[in-house]
Amino acid sequence: MDDVYPLFMLDDNKTLHGIVITWTLRFNDVLDADRLHTSLCKLLEIGDWRKLGGRLTRRDNGLEIRVPPKIGRASCRERVWIKCRS
Repeated sequence: MDDVYPLFMLDDNKTLHGIVITWTLRFNDVLDADRLHTSLCKLLEIGDWRKLGGRLTRRDNGLEIRVPPKIGRASCRERVWIKCRS
């Protein structure tokens, strides 16, 4: 069973439900994708940083974040947390 985190009141606003925001980052140096992946996996193991590994779910009473009970190295290999491309 997943752990459930409620969204912050200002994030769970019905006006914002239909808005999608994306970010594109550009780096002038070559980044090591394996090192980034390993660092993100380590971060997801620390306290409430686990929320970053959750899935946003819509419920009758609003939005919530569902997070697997254990995010470990095996889980990081199974799920795609971030995509890097050149």
